[in-house]
Amino acid sequence: MKKNKGFSLIETLIVVAIFAVLAIVSTQAIIVTLTNSRKAESSVQTRESLQYIVSVLERSLRNANNVISASSDRIIYTDENNASSVFQCVDATANSNTGRLLLNSSQVSSQDITITNCNFSMVAGTSDMSDRVMVSISGKAKNLTGTEQTPITISTIVYLRVY
Repeated sequence: MKKNKGFSLIETLIVVAIFAVLAIVSTQAIIVTLTNSRKAESSVQTRESLQYIVSVLERSLRNANNVISASSDRIIYTDENNASSVFQCVDATANSNTGRLLLNSSQVSSQDITITNCNFSMVAGTSDMSDRVMVSISGKAKNLTGTEQTPITISTIVYLRVY
């Protein structure tokens, strides 16, 4: 009888095929993990940017002497120094990559996000509640594409001070 030493060609090919399948599966898992990590980080940055915008808007409106008008994409008000000021959304559409929020033509929104939707509306106060402005702003990260982009919306109600 002859002794077999080593592995046959078939056995070697089967082992190589198994390792190739394992390599492909592990590579795909790493790619998915990195993509989800980038998406989560971008979502956090977008949310923080939108929260900053809303805080600037809230502070400005609470300190305003008077809100003159609020439309779907703009708020005109008189600030604490009696100067006319305007918050305005520019190019804010879902398909735009240039949407931004301006305060008197100076950009308030971060360069890293695109404002996709703005909605401002003013509600007149009653005897027991002051006037209020309802704000809703949506944005998405500029550095992501396709299904990685998740639009984020922040809404608030700003109760105006009565002097």
